[in-house]
Amino acid sequence: MRKEIKTACLITLLAFGVTGCTKDETLKKITCTLENKNVVSNYTLNSTYNINYVGKTVKSVETVEKVTSTDENIIKTFESTFNDTYSKLDKEYGGYVFEVKTENDSVTSTVSIDYSKMDLDKLVKDQPSLKDSMNEDNELLVSRLQESYEAMGATCSESK
Repeated sequence: MRKEIKTACLITLLAFGVTGCTKDETLKKITCTLENKNVVSNYTLNSTYNINYVGKTVKSVETVEKVTSTDENIIKTFESTFNDTYSKLDKEYGGYVFEVKTENDSVTSTVSIDYSKMDLDKLVKDQPSLKDSMNEDNELLVSRLQESYEAMGATCSESK
């Protein structure tokens, strides 16, 4: 009798695990775009940010930022800034893969950030204000990242 009860309980637990209690593990994407024309500094920035997430947490982000200017010094400055910024972030926290390309009157950074490879504990320790953007498991919340991009002026929408 006890063995039958244990077996029935085990089957019930497995049934809940397989049906009603499973998480949606579907990878979804939000795309945010931003165009910023800075007439005073003589450049235009066009950016696309793809937020890849499961449930409420960000898994990765892919960005493309293209700066266009007729001023060669501005292109060189952005090229240096992109390279310095992303190499320092990768060295300190990990998870970054990037490429910076310069062509005539533009420079483009293409960046992939894998949050599973990033030291998020160290990042939050160094940047305590990010704690509000994390859940209890120290995972980045998609809603907070989207809010950050929108605060910069980006327009975001769910990708199909």
